[in-house]
Amino acid sequence: FLLTVAQIFMSFLTLFNWAQVSANPGSFLFDLLKFAGGTFFAIFIALSGIARYLAK
Repeated sequence: FLLTVAQIFMSFLTLFNWAQVSANPGSFLFDLLKFAGGTFFAIFIALSGIARYLAK
């Protein structure tokens, strides 16, 4: 699970231009938190769906 999140995080970082990050770190942090929240929510929905499917 943690490796999956780390892999998604690394693919997210490759999309960013590091010069842009150093020029505007606030925007980078906001996008990072938004991306991390969306990823966590998607994984949570998937795991709860699998749990409900297995509970039937």
